[in-house]
Formats: sequence, C-alpha cells, structure tokens
Amino acid sequence: MIKPWTSRPVIIDAILKLVDSASKVATDNGSSSSASAKDVIDLLPEFATLLFACVQERLDWLGRLVVGYHSRYMEGVGTNSEGQSNGC
Repeated sequence: MIKPWTSRPVIIDAILKLVDSASKVATDNGSSSSASAKDVIDLLPEFATLLFACVQERLDWLGRLVVGYHSRYMEGVGTNSEGQSNGC
C-alpha cells in the first residue's frame, strides 16, 4: 500500500480512544455487571489487536519512507550536479 488509511494518525487516535473507553468500562465496578458492559469487555482484546495492527502498519509505512529517502540520498553521494564523480 502506498498510504494505507488505517495507519493515518487520526485513525490511530480514534482507535486509541476506543480502547481507552472500553478499558474504563472494564474497570468501572458499577457498570461492569451490565450486559452491554460485558459486550464491550469482550471486544476489548479485538480493539487492542486492531490498535497494534494500525501502529505496526504505520511503522512499516514510515520504514519504507526512510529506506526510500536513504536510497535516493545514497544515489547522490559522490557525484556533482552533472552526475560526474567528485572523487568521493
């Protein structure tokens, strides 16, 4: 993927807020006994997995940018503006 949408910072932030909210429901003693709270608690591992997948995708995408930049930089090392060797 060139720019995967799931690795965009706004998506990662939204999923992080979802994980935080689900965690609060899971740790709140008063609401954790309701059926809807149990549903949220059951989804917490899936939310966390999604968050880690998005972060990993972001890291992979950023890594490809760094490799591309490094490759372009190394192509220019040792040449002058006409592309001739400058003795490096």
